[in-house]
Amino acid sequence: MITKPAKWLRLSAMAFGLVSIGLVAVAAQVSPPNATPAKTDAVAAEQKASPGTEDALRKLIATLASESPDYSIMSAEMAKATKEQWPQLHGGALFLGNLQSLEFRGVAADGWDLYDAKHVNGTSEWRIKLSDTGTIIGAWVSNKK
Repeated sequence: MITKPAKWLRLSAMAFGLVSIGLVAVAAQVSPPNATPAKTDAVAAEQKASPGTEDALRKLIATLASESPDYSIMSAEMAKATKEQWPQLHGGALFLGNLQSLEFRGVAADGWDLYDAKHVNGTSEWRIKLSDTGTIIGAWVSNKK
């Protein structure tokens, strides 16, 4: 017999797996104020992870699976987006299970770092952007097919 919470978790996990869930801060939808096209192009051409993105992403994935998210690792806009999308993000993180490995894939043309995450129950693709102080200003997760 399926109880309501288990059914809700399954539906949330299905939504996470079928649809890309964007966790993007409003401020991060456009280039950061200090990012010039030349600077972004240079970062993308280098294809090296920005300092701190792997650690920040590991913390973000862990906080999405927790019962009490750590909003201190996020900008105010990112924290707001996380709160608004909490049921889907939390349900998806619970469905995927513990993080087993995280692999840097490169830098997108817009300067965001790209990662593949392998979890106990599946894989996910991540895009992440940090402020100059190391705060997460934007992240995007989708299922990896």
